[in-house]
Amino acid sequence: MSGAPYRDDPSAIVAFEQHLGVAVALLEQFTEMPERMSASEEALQELQQEAQSVWEGMWENLTQARAIAVGRGRSVRDYDRAREAAGNIWLAACQVSVAPPWDAIGPVERRTVTWINAPIAPVIAAIESLTQVVPEATLRLADPVDIDVSPRFGAFQLLWLLVPLIFVGLVYLVFDSYGWGAAVALVVILVLGGVGGTQRGR
Repeated sequence: MSGAPYRDDPSAIVAFEQHLGVAVALLEQFTEMPERMSASEEALQELQQEAQSVWEGMWENLTQARAIAVGRGRSVRDYDRAREAAGNIWLAACQVSVAPPWDAIGPVERRTVTWINAPIAPVIAAIESLTQVVPEATLRLADPVDIDVSPRFGAFQLLWLLVPLIFVGLVYLVFDSYGWGAAVALVVILVLGGVGGTQRGR
């Protein structure tokens, strides 16, 4: 057992698969960060912080997977080379620069925002090396909603949560004031209106 706590532990493969799956999901999330850029300095700051959390969380999960591979007696030399190539992961995971406004249309200013992610080639190499040394493991991609890193809640998601609450509240208000007949009539009007709007949109 000395030096090899995972060698004979069946649950170690499951843990290995989970760590690797989370790392792959975080890598995908990390590469999509530039698509969410905004000209707002506050929003950019929050996105940078999220990118750093995702980057560090990705390497933390790969480190955990490496420990399991070592415990099973596998060579991790290729992983270590990839990790060394990544450098200091605690430094900025991305570089963002915001140029001064170069055009203005009324109150709206236009400016150039540049976002450069840290190189992901070492991450890909690290993932590939771990899957090669533990071939009995199956890569299980983690559901993004299960990844706990700087959770964000956009206005669009908030709107979709509020719509049903507003609908229920409105129906209850009509029921409380005018009775079941009026409440049912309101539901029918709203439903038919929504269906008609959808058909017209098509």
